[in-house]
Amino acid sequence: MDQEVLVTGLSALYSELPRKLDVELEDWHRLTPDDVNDIPKLAMIMNSLVFCNAVVQVAHSKVKTQLMEFLHQGFLVPVMGPALLQVLSSPSHAS
Repeated sequence: MDQEVLVTGLSALYSELPRKLDVELEDWHRLTPDDVNDIPKLAMIMNSLVFCNAVVQVAHSKVKTQLMEFLHQGFLVPVMGPALLQVLSSPSHAS
């Protein structure tokens, strides 16, 4: 498995996710399995992350370390980091 292809694929899947969800309940605070199933793009990225987790659970330690490094440096930091900072700094989320 080419880890660069994996993190590029995760980045592509993430970019296709909706940026806003319609929430009907005021006490809504997390996604349920039904929510994931209702949003096909979210199901795809969740399945990819579940696959990565399965690989890490059974892989040789060198493969595990490299995969985790690629996920961290190739997806979490450059993709998720800025996305989280953007959400946290948006005016609608200010206290």
